[in-house]
Amino acid sequence: MINPFSVRQLPLLGGAALLASLLTACPGPPTPPPPGVSLGFSYPAQADTSGLTLAAIYFTGTAGTDLKVLSTSSGYGGYGPPAGSSASLYMDGYALAALAKDPLCMTPFKDGEAKGMQDVTLSNPEVRTCNVYFLAFRDANGDRLPQKAEEAYMTHDILSNASTDFTYSYLSPDGKSRESGSRKSGWTLVRHMVLQPEATPGQYLVSMNSVPTADQGIPVALHEPSNYFSSLSVPVAGGQR
Repeated sequence: MINPFSVRQLPLLGGAALLASLLTACPGPPTPPPPGVSLGFSYPAQADTSGLTLAAIYFTGTAGTDLKVLSTSSGYGGYGPPAGSSASLYMDGYALAALAKDPLCMTPFKDGEAKGMQDVTLSNPEVRTCNVYFLAFRDANGDRLPQKAEEAYMTHDILSNASTDFTYSYLSPDGKSRESGSRKSGWTLVRHMVLQPEATPGQYLVSMNSVPTADQGIPVALHEPSNYFSSLSVPVAGGQR
């Protein structure tokens, strides 16, 4: 004997199955693009910014010597002078995501940044980093790549991607500077600071720490090329040297 209740449920069951198949077929929300990074920069007072291109660069290759341009002051892939005493750079999220996966840029910290240093201590010996550097140059030869002789202004602040949170410390090759730092995983702005304690003339303390995302809005101060380990940090308008 056919159960009348079961017969009455057949259309309902069929409708439920159809609804389930439609829900399965409907695509979910699109994956949001990886976040980009926008940074502001300030030039020294009365700096001649005519004809300058502000660039974000990185290095690849087995020896880390192949220079690549990530972004310039007129936007990704474009070249042009910054305006007045300030400029900005935008680093595209997809480009940064690709760099974070590039084994030629994401290299072991101990064999890259810490190479040649003394008394190295590292909280995670396996950590890898990829760094983006910033400089302003006048493209004298028209090849759209910064050369050492074309560099006008720079900063020791960097945009760094770390495979994990880590801390480190080491002595400079000449033993006169002790650098220490704390970095967060992912892309962060790392601020450079140098202090010279009065108690130890000729000795310097260098710090390179990831800053909170909110502090990335503070302009990065550009200055003339200087020694990484001994150029003293001094307050300047719009940022820190």
